[in-house]
Amino acid sequence: MQSIKLSVTCRRQLERKYDAKAIKRITGAVARWVAADAARGIRTIHVAVDDPSDMHPFRVAPVTGAITAEKVKRAIDALAAGLTPDYIVIIGSGDVVPLFDVPNPTLGNDGDGDTDTVVPTDNPYASSRPFDRRKRSSYLVPDRVLGRIPDLPGSSDPEWLLRYLAVATAWKPRSPASYAQDLLVCCDAWKKSGRACVEYLARDAATMLTCPPSGDSSRRMQRQHAARLQMIKCHGAPNDSWFYGQRGYDYPDVMRSTSLASRTRKATVVGSMCCFGANIFDPLDPAAQHPGEPPISSVYLRQGAFGFLGSTCTAWVGLDSMLCSDWIVAAFLKSVLGGASLGRATLEARQNVARWSQQQGDQLDSADEKTLLQFVLLGDPSIHPVKGSRPVIPTNGGAPAPSAAIALARRQRRATSHQLGAMLTAAMPNRRVVKEPAVPGDVEGLARRLSERAGAGFQFRFSSPQVERVTSKIRQPQAIAAPAAAAVVGRDSLQYYWAARREQGPVPEVRIVSIQTDAQGNVLRTQVLASS
Repeated sequence: MQSIKLSVTCRRQLERKYDAKAIKRITGAVARWVAADAARGIRTIHVAVDDPSDMHPFRVAPVTGAITAEKVKRAIDALAAGLTPDYIVIIGSGDVVPLFDVPNPTLGNDGDGDTDTVVPTDNPYASSRPFDRRKRSSYLVPDRVLGRIPDLPGSSDPEWLLRYLAVATAWKPRSPASYAQDLLVCCDAWKKSGRACVEYLARDAATMLTCPPSGDSSRRMQRQHAARLQMIKCHGAPNDSWFYGQRGYDYPDVMRSTSLASRTRKATVVGSMCCFGANIFDPLDPAAQHPGEPPISSVYLRQGAFGFLGSTCTAWVGLDSMLCSDWIVAAFLKSVLGGASLGRATLEARQNVARWSQQQGDQLDSADEKTLLQFVLLGDPSIHPVKGSRPVIPTNGGAPAPSAAIALARRQRRATSHQLGAMLTAAMPNRRVVKEPAVPGDVEGLARRLSERAGAGFQFRFSSPQVERVTSKIRQPQAIAAPAAAAVVGRDSLQYYWAARREQGPVPEVRIVSIQTDAQGNVLRTQVLASS
């Protein structure tokens, strides 16, 4: 048995971007990557899903006509059915292989909160279920290991792709000591939850930088650009090549893509909670905030980083405790440090958001659901940055585990992830917006008190929250003598959301106050979320 990695791209889209010489170089780089994987015991199968000659050996119809995410997803599903890959990797940015645009669960009312009309996501590619835009259960909880190796949208320079393919070809796992130095940076406004993230990673909270005072031009920040483990809990904005810190109404730049030049070390792993942190955009787009400057994530990858986990749009973080994006990023980095591949760490982090919620007796709210959708892994999902503390499987006489045995252990992990994804999807609650809701006075009063934690300048409309009725079925452990009907019980709750927005500089800020009650009005859960 071999481990299998399925690599997909769209040839017509590549040929529209690059000249014949560049295509030849890309083809050669992919061939070297495939050969290097073979030496590692991974069989990498690279196909252009719109090329009949590539698809014919697998008896899968090629994608024809306009390239859409739905068509590519169907092709990947058909290929995966026959190959059962351990990893799936997409080659190219959104103008080569499109991301899906799915409904935003936290879309605000009348522009007073989250204004993302859709969530760009790779989740449907990472889900084995057929895609149905009307059913979020078909794409919300992934069960496949997947990553994307991006080029640069709108650019005819192949180096953005070639440089990273060279990294993916030559990578080797490093000792845990190689990741002992870190860059852990957080907005001063969120330093309490930032420290909680750092402590979750078993790092010294005293080493975390806050911005301000540690901004882009500070010597300490510039020195720590060379750290191989990086967590960035700051602000980002659409089509912006800068990340920002915050204290009050001050938003100093904490990082610029141009300041990363020649500072990133090979094998760096980055987890970003920033809004739009993994938004790969064309630097020459008229909407670019700093024309000509490439995205931060692209610069990391071009300089030799192993991978970058980030959000494609507005993300949610906790003010005083870890919430939403904090858990995704911190769990990803912790798994990487424990020896997981980039892809497995990403999958487990996303599944764990749903699993942890269910284990605590909570129901996912809309912010949790957006978090599950918006994070994408940029990089080869099969890369294992850190050597595991013990062999993948027990071996006799201290000899290295044979590749077939390693592949079998990996296959078992994938099967477990698939089963967990199915279980989490089956337990997903149904949501229905309540029109003209009657808000109990004690719930509104609690919302007013919670809003004080949001900070100054946020004007909540407490008389008109968004309210959703959330219903789910819980399968109970069944006693031997109990009737079959007792195995399932229903749960009904209400989730109230108040959102407010302020525009005070380079980063539009949003706060969400959410309260969840049971059908009788008893408060079950409260949250105050900040956009990052």
